[in-house]
Amino acid sequence: MLEDTEIVASLTAMRSELDRHERLVAESLDGIDERLPHRARYLRLDYSLAQRLIDAHRAWIDDVERELGDW
Repeated sequence: MLEDTEIVASLTAMRSELDRHERLVAESLDGIDERLPHRARYLRLDYSLAQRLIDAHRAWIDDVERELGDW
């Protein structure tokens, strides 16, 4: 069974991956109106959902750190 510190360390390590995903979302949106004007509206909605999921994961990791972390 994993110790709380191992769980917190494992989840905290996910932050860099969340940062990478956030950069990918931002890069995907850059110039979307010019590149795909007929799809831009829908893609912005999709990317909005992606950003909200990233934010939710970060908030959850914060919760886990507060609950299980002693650091």
